[in-house]
Amino acid sequence: MSTKKIKRLPYGNSNFKSVMTENYLYVDKTRFIEQLERESNKNQFFIRPRKFGKSLFFSMLSYYYDMGQAASFEELFGGLYIGKNPTPLKNSYAVMDFDFSGLDTSTPENFKKSFEQYVQRTVCIFLEKYKSVFPRAMELIEEIVRTQEGTGSLRTAMRMSRFLLSSTSMTILQTTLLQWV
Repeated sequence: MSTKKIKRLPYGNSNFKSVMTENYLYVDKTRFIEQLERESNKNQFFIRPRKFGKSLFFSMLSYYYDMGQAASFEELFGGLYIGKNPTPLKNSYAVMDFDFSGLDTSTPENFKKSFEQYVQRTVCIFLEKYKSVFPRAMELIEEIVRTQEGTGSLRTAMRMSRFLLSSTSMTILQTTLLQWV
């Protein structure tokens, strides 16, 4: 008699890779990727109640489009709809993830400071992750840290990406997760 391993519910776990590799139950929503890519309005607004899987959905999109995750595509998506029916855009973007849920909102000053620090840290992580794509990444990280640019670091990264767009047809996909706890 064989025993079937029961999958756990991913309550509180919004990391797609963790859900797919650590025996969590996952309801396949990857069919929506094709729909999003066909959508003529490229600005989408995702509004759902708390705990309806928004963060997990965006994490799934991040893993699907991230060029740095190409080697784990089969492991993460092989058994899902999109693994059997990938779009031409799979693993073709440098992805910058934002998750603003941990910001200090106790006072306007603390919020501004934590927001600036978080954006700066996220941009530096992005540049470090894709330093093989962005030739001046390390130089830009040093400049951002030295000047304490905060949100200005995002402008620096976007200026750099516009240069790359014109010279290498590279696209930057920004996944913004706004989840206020």
